[in-house]
Amino acid sequence: WRSALRGCAASLAGLTGGSPPPDEGLLLEALPALVRLVASRDAEARALSCLGLAHVAEAGPPLADAMAASGCAARLAHCLEYGGAEAEALALRALAALLSGSCESARAVLDTG
Repeated sequence: WRSALRGCAASLAGLTGGSPPPDEGLLLEALPALVRLVASRDAEARALSCLGLAHVAEAGPPLADAMAASGCAARLAHCLEYGGAEAEALALRALAALLSGSCESARAVLDTG
């Protein structure tokens, strides 16, 4: 099951990144799965989902606001303490993108403590 979980996380991370950026609607559809995968006990799946969320946050304010509304800032903040080195770096990248976005996305990060 771990390889399937990692494969799913890798596919979503690949789907959310790249040039040109994916369609906003596609990113919004991937968001709930990425948010769930951030809480995975598997370190590789967790890191890949943090990468996918970093891509989504970096895509701009409408998507960053959707991330903020999903409650993923708290899960990303949790990765800073318990995620493992790779997940920590990628979670920080995603949180930094949220902080530099709209007031709503920055507030979601600041509210995590």
